[in-house]
Amino acid sequence: MIYELHITVKTDSIDKFKDDCKSIGVKPIVIDTQKGETQVMTSSQYNNFDYKLTLSELKSKLESLKYNILRCKVEIKPDNIKNENFIYYESHIRLKLNKFFDKTSLKEKCLKDNFHLSKNLFKKDIDFDYQMITYRNYFQTFNEFNSIIDNMKSYLTENKIEYDKIEIEECILDTNVNIDSKWINN
Repeated sequence: MIYELHITVKTDSIDKFKDDCKSIGVKPIVIDTQKGETQVMTSSQYNNFDYKLTLSELKSKLESLKYNILRCKVEIKPDNIKNENFIYYESHIRLKLNKFFDKTSLKEKCLKDNFHLSKNLFKKDIDFDYQMITYRNYFQTFNEFNSIIDNMKSYLTENKIEYDKIEIEECILDTNVNIDSKWINN
């Protein structure tokens, strides 16, 4: 099974964070939640049942580099049966919008269907704006969750809104769910 590991940190220097991530072999990500917050995190994949050891080692490396750890999160690809450590399902759809795209109706649709806007500040293009929309649910079955995602994909297709990536994940560890409270949970 492949585990996706994320460690969210507090930092004053994004450039130093990028360099430090490279030195320990993880991908740096900076998310603008578009609710007045930025989340700085690592991303890495691990293919072994003892993912907790790897997570602990990564956390120790970041702490030795003087980072304050705000959250550790582990995600897997979901199955029809929830993992015994299930916390929530989450999906990220990356939209590829032209620079002059009017987001008004998209924002209304996201608000209505409980999707949340964000951007990866490292994902930039001269011709396009990459916009992420995220959906999270703690209670739905996997089929119910997929139905919501399919509904959004239909809306995007009908409205000729291009998307180039869809991630569907099951969170099995999240040491600080409240870190998203201003962004996801309102």
